[in-house]
Amino acid sequence: MGISTTLIGNSTIILSLLSYGFAVTTLHIGDIFYNSMLKDVSNNKNIGLIGGIGAGVGYIGAIIAILIGLFIIEDQGYTLGFIIMGILIIIFGFPVLIYLKEKPYKKQKGI
Repeated sequence: MGISTTLIGNSTIILSLLSYGFAVTTLHIGDIFYNSMLKDVSNNKNIGLIGGIGAGVGYIGAIIAILIGLFIIEDQGYTLGFIIMGILIIIFGFPVLIYLKEKPYKKQKGI
């Protein structure tokens, strides 16, 4: 998603639209995996707290994106804004790939 986001506004309208469509699609596909990892970073007692913190941090990220848009995009244009957002998505996604290890699950018996 991050690479696709950096391509938006850098070339023709068709490539920008395709990049945007790919970025949005992969964002929603990625959400499935991020949401399923909630059990790996929490337990039954604090799953609501951890999920709430994740949602709150997401809203903070949205506010930061708006501020970047207000101050950078207004002066430099949309292309730089999309590049910055794509780079930030890549940077903040790497800790999950590097540090989060899945818990082993017990094999369940059939019905």
